[in-house]
Amino acid sequence: MPAKGYRIDDLLEREIRCECGRVHRIRTRRVDIGPGAATRLPEHIRALPFAGRILLIADANTWKAAGREAADALMRAGLETVCHVLPGENIHADERAVGSVMLAAEPQPGLLVAVGSGSINDLGRFCATRMGIPYLVLATAASVDGYASDVTPVMRGGVKITYPGIHPEIIAADPAVLAAAPPAMLAAGLGDIIGKHTARLDWLLAQTMTGESYCPFITGIVENALSDCLALSVDMKPGDVAAARAVFEALVLSGLGMQMQGNSRPASGSEHHIAHFLEMRDALRGRPPSLHGDKVGAASLLVMRLYERFFQGGPPECAQYLARTQEAGIRRAFGPIADDILRGLPAP
Repeated sequence: MPAKGYRIDDLLEREIRCECGRVHRIRTRRVDIGPGAATRLPEHIRALPFAGRILLIADANTWKAAGREAADALMRAGLETVCHVLPGENIHADERAVGSVMLAAEPQPGLLVAVGSGSINDLGRFCATRMGIPYLVLATAASVDGYASDVTPVMRGGVKITYPGIHPEIIAADPAVLAAAPPAMLAAGLGDIIGKHTARLDWLLAQTMTGESYCPFITGIVENALSDCLALSVDMKPGDVAAARAVFEALVLSGLGMQMQGNSRPASGSEHHIAHFLEMRDALRGRPPSLHGDKVGAASLLVMRLYERFFQGGPPECAQYLARTQEAGIRRAFGPIADDILRGLPAP
């Protein structure tokens, strides 16, 4: 079947021998997008190989949106569940939030349920990976593409670091809950989807200039999701359940692409690097950041302009360019955390 014929259910728990020469593996067991998704969590959880209690994490907003309903469903089903609602506003996946979750996980649970969107999902994956337990996510907004991914961006010492992680066993979402999220979150989801255009260009450029492995099959899946999503965006309105579902499905498909590739290349490129830089700059300045997808969408426009400039005179000599500008530019941009950034970069 061609990549453009694949939907979410076609990909789950599969091994795909691909034309790129690799075997792509998807380990997520189920994606449940439909009314009452929170009440079906016990059914999904009973099919998982785990023992012990469940730790459910949420923030104040996602607890109201779906966390309380999910916790009630788990307890009614006789599943021992401890709930941890992270305190404060503007929760981010950083040292403080990680510490909060890890302390709530004593004694260690057998399963973690993350109820929320970007930051809560990243926290759930990061902490579950460190504890060596499975996790699942009940999404509350169509705002990010990381639900199905197996990598985790976390802020550490003011530096945004992408760590390896585990896949979610289950992804669940009620379209009505997604549509009830603030309209800015759906707009952020669209911004994250738009970034797939420039991510693909970066991936192709890396293949051309460095010989990096490239997969047309995965690209086809992500581009199909992108096309379907953007076709709806013209008439999209706040509270539109069908639109929220379509954007969420596109975000999940791009996340499955990352899971297949084993890294974030199918859905993340220079536009995400710019977004992460802006997030780090906001943290350094002590101001609340905008949503991740907003920055990705805006950065995608900047990257497209850079591509126009780069290719007016042919591809740039990347290694020489980086050798001339990398350290000075990073020190100017990142200031007090520049040394941490430079230590994490390969030599040009």
